[in-house]
Parts: sequence; structure tokens; C-alpha cells
Amino acid sequence: MGSRHAALGESGRIQPVAHRLRLAELTAELSVDEVARQHEGVRVRIDDGRASQPTPEPAGSTTNGAS
Repeated sequence: MGSRHAALGESGRIQPVAHRLRLAELTAELSVDEVARQHEGVRVRIDDGRASQPTPEPAGSTTNGAS
């Protein structure tokens, strides 16, 4: 999980906030190969366009046509 979030951040994507989830501990239970596989899998999905969602606009932004 941590490797997936890292790949999102490295690609300039929004990283999920995961309070109180033990991502470091969960990642430590995985093999090095599995962590690398998950990281690469997310990166490939992003490159393929399968992880795209519009980036939220900051509160108060007027770029969406609202004033």
C-alpha cells in the first residue's frame, strides 16, 4: 500500500490520506519484490491513463465558471 501511494505522489497525483493505517508495517510484511511490483504497477497504470481523475480545485477557485 505504501508503495502504491508513493508511486502516486512521484507521478504528481493526489496521495490518499490514510490516518491510523499502519502502511509502513503492512509494507514491511511484503517481500521487496512485491513492494517493487506494486509500485511499478501503479506507475504503469498512471502512464496508461488508467488512474486519471480530475484534480480538485482549491476552495474559492473561480476557474470552474463560478464567481
